[in-house]
Amino acid sequence: MSNNNTVFSWIANGYPIPFCKAVIQISTPNCDLAYIESFEMFEAINKLLDLGAISRCIASHGQFISMTFLAPKPNGSKKVNLNIKPLNKFGEKTHFKMEDYRTAVKPIPKGGI
Repeated sequence: MSNNNTVFSWIANGYPIPFCKAVIQISTPNCDLAYIESFEMFEAINKLLDLGAISRCIASHGQFISMTFLAPKPNGSKKVNLNIKPLNKFGEKTHFKMEDYRTAVKPIPKGGI
């Protein structure tokens, strides 16, 4: 994985998002799902809980609730996505170059996988 202590700290403790202004949510998103979508969302979230990828939380003052939705995966199952676009309005705009798969595979020798 990585030997970088900073990365390990982010994994263990989370990453503090640098907000440039106070985060205030005027209203919470509408989360009405059809019955089948509700069941699929319940299953997908329980799978993430079982894996330890997410944990249950309790409501707190000043919380920000983001909309979640399901998207299809290539294998036919569904994955949970979190729409943080409204939250991004409170963050600093940082420009960075988005790398693609070629950057990731460049150091791997031919036939190395």
